[in-house]
Amino acid sequence: PEENQQQDTDFHGCTDDSFLLFQKGEIRDNQKESKLPLQGELHPEENQQQDTDFHGCTDDSFSLLQEKEKFLKLSTNLLVSKQIFRLEGEPGAMTIAVALAEKEYTGRTGKLLLVGTGPGQLDQMTSAAQTAVSYADVVIGYSLYIDLIQPLFNPGQIVEKMPITQERQRGEKAIELAYFGLTVAVVSSGDCGIYGMAGLVLEQLQAKGWDGKTPAVEIFPGVSALQSAASRVGAPLMHDFCAISLSDLLTPWEVIEKRLTAAAMADFVVAIYNPKSQNRTEQLVKAVDIFLEHRQPETPVAIVRSAYRENEEITLTSLDKLLEVSVDMLTVILIGNQSTGTYNNWIITPRGYLG
Repeated sequence: PEENQQQDTDFHGCTDDSFLLFQKGEIRDNQKESKLPLQGELHPEENQQQDTDFHGCTDDSFSLLQEKEKFLKLSTNLLVSKQIFRLEGEPGAMTIAVALAEKEYTGRTGKLLLVGTGPGQLDQMTSAAQTAVSYADVVIGYSLYIDLIQPLFNPGQIVEKMPITQERQRGEKAIELAYFGLTVAVVSSGDCGIYGMAGLVLEQLQAKGWDGKTPAVEIFPGVSALQSAASRVGAPLMHDFCAISLSDLLTPWEVIEKRLTAAAMADFVVAIYNPKSQNRTEQLVKAVDIFLEHRQPETPVAIVRSAYRENEEITLTSLDKLLEVSVDMLTVILIGNQSTGTYNNWIITPRGYLG
């Protein structure tokens, strides 16, 4: 207490008023702030007056006030003291102070925007999905999908490109940044909820004990690959249909085989995703054999690769000739049902309106 008392009464000549300003960190004359000129426009004589007319402080005490400001910056993470900026001839002013928070983005509630980008062309994305990507602080996705939506990015955005096999890492990174307080867009081609990232991210949040509120989650649907493929060849999905992925990385082949058999027997129109990869070549052969047990060999088949993209490839064929066409992971195969037919290079599955 005696040390504090000495400081309050013996501060190198400062008056009580100036010392109170000093304690508050206000190291300028508040009575003159409203008349401050543009930064850098102080004249030498004005600077001299500021040095000698600071609420009665002597030159030594003013120097100590400056030292106090430096200490204040160090002790409170203050980087730039309060400054007022004016435009000459314009009303009003702007006051700025800059401080370093103990934690970046503190006070912000992070968001996860799970975005379906559609087939790839920007005009195939919904306006809501485009806005979400442009609005986000961070955009995360498979490098191919990121490149397709490059025109939507803004300066200052963080863009994370990751390989196709790092879905879990993408989700974990997005969640980490969202808990940090950022708005993160996680992009998937087609619809993010159909073989996309939406399900994985929600599972990962659940595993972390997510309260359903923080971070906030919004899902932006997109035109799915099966819809894009169908639109390029006619109306093959006019009756009941299903989608089956032939990738057995996450689903045992025995399960996939049962689904193929059930769909073939039930006469569903079927969209085949992930038909073939460099290391996975036999699954499509087995799938065709299963369908040939329950469908006619001449059943119409559409094979669509990279729908609506520059390197789009479309082939119309039949079930018995499907294996003659080159396919890969960017290909969707549509297998018609017993009623599906073709007309002038269009595939049509009757709904039954004409009897």
